[in-house]
Amino acid sequence: MTSHFLVLQCSYKNLSIGISCNEKLIDSVQEVSKTASSTLVPLAQSILKKNNLTLEALSGIIIDQGPGAFSSLRVLLSTVNALGFALKIPLVGLDGLDELAKATLSHILSENHSHRSFIIICLLNAYNAESYYGIYEINFDAKEIITKKSAGYKKTALLLDEIAKKYPNIKIYFSGNGIVLCTDQINSAFNSNQVELFPQIELAPLEILSKSGFLLFCSTQNQSSKLTPLYLKENMYTPSSKSS
Repeated sequence: MTSHFLVLQCSYKNLSIGISCNEKLIDSVQEVSKTASSTLVPLAQSILKKNNLTLEALSGIIIDQGPGAFSSLRVLLSTVNALGFALKIPLVGLDGLDELAKATLSHILSENHSHRSFIIICLLNAYNAESYYGIYEINFDAKEIITKKSAGYKKTALLLDEIAKKYPNIKIYFSGNGIVLCTDQINSAFNSNQVELFPQIELAPLEILSKSGFLLFCSTQNQSSKLTPLYLKENMYTPSSKSS
């Protein structure tokens, strides 16, 4: 059976909207603006019309639930919660760090990197010289993320120092919009041969969100009628509110 979803990324100021058919992203649009969240509904209606769809035809909404910028997430999720309620469709919230790690692993595999064991560290801007982070252990032969070692937020300098001490001899790949703010710190903390930076992978892309969201939709896990942001700064991962 064919299902269509609205796929959203607005954990920071820019808004990306996609349309997916089952797990495949078929179209997308981006709004670069400090007030991009307020344009969600008209942009969504525009891209749906372009693909001969309506809001009422959607099976659900897939969204990067955070962590990210407080205001962007709050406004976006308020709008999404209202849409889900009005349309009577489920919302599928995804951990942005986990999905960013999947995108990073996909990029590494596509470039045929030779390391058989490595870690991925995703850094997102938490402001005030802090980073949201996720540390992922990878088994190259399995071509999948094996273990999420830790996640949270911390002063970036302290975090990098701790990582350098804990992983002195393993290849590390960094991704996320936070690394452009601390590139010099990373280069100072690590041997240049040990680390590789992917600043171009800023946030979880819509293609990855589409795949993961569809899998969760099919398994009925993490479907909600109301979502709250994963801020990380409030008691770590604030659980989403499940539908009754």
